[in-house]
Amino acid sequence: MLTQSWKGSMSNLSLRLISGSLYVIMVALAIYFEQPFTTILITLFSLLALMEMIGHRDESGGRSTQFTALVYAGLIIYLCLFEQVDPLTYEYWIAFGVQLLSIVLAYRDLQKGKQASLLFLTLYLWLPLASLALWCVQNPDIYTHHLWFFFICIWSYDSMAYVVGKWIGKNPIFPKISPKKTIEGTLGGLLLTLAIVVVLDAIWLNLKAPAIVLGMVVVLTSVLGDLFESFYKRKLGIKDSGNMMPGHGGILDRIDSILFAALPYILVLSLY
Repeated sequence: MLTQSWKGSMSNLSLRLISGSLYVIMVALAIYFEQPFTTILITLFSLLALMEMIGHRDESGGRSTQFTALVYAGLIIYLCLFEQVDPLTYEYWIAFGVQLLSIVLAYRDLQKGKQASLLFLTLYLWLPLASLALWCVQNPDIYTHHLWFFFICIWSYDSMAYVVGKWIGKNPIFPKISPKKTIEGTLGGLLLTLAIVVVLDAIWLNLKAPAIVLGMVVVLTSVLGDLFESFYKRKLGIKDSGNMMPGHGGILDRIDSILFAALPYILVLSLY
């Protein structure tokens, strides 16, 4: 029995490592080869995540609801590749305001035991991804280093918080929503991540804003994104958002941190 359990744990760990590595490689290649690959990758995230989210709902809408995902994904391609969009900062502020309103309204419905509106969930998911893709197109000279920073910051925090939480974590930070996340893991992950990104900025990235400020913004907002998805899944009674990434769950399980962090990250960059 113990041997079978150990083999099962090792098998799950192997799956996590393989699928996680493929995800990181895919993101790294898209950033390295720049446009249009970055836009295509973000569009793919939007399409797959929306399809996954629609799959959690009552399927009575059939193909019409799945068509929504294609329309929103196609809109990112259109805006980024075929439209000349001027870099207007106030548009990102409006997008962030709409995203926050969508989260509040979706949270209210889920808290009441109701099914959250597809419109609220779609805007919560699509707006940050579309904004991130647009920001990259509007800032061709600086976006690659800032995109590297954004993803490295999220990945580092996930890893460091997990390690510290496993090592010394005892006190859950939000026990009713995500009981495995601890105060010790959160604080330890934050401090170690800030140390990593400050060093990376000094020897490689040369960002337009202080790395410690950007790192704080990304980490703290990514935690909120992760908590919202945990709350969303708990209310739906599901463990994973899907099975697209063996060992991890679905695409939403991998990009939940991005969804809440992207717009604040862009807005802070616009201040420098």
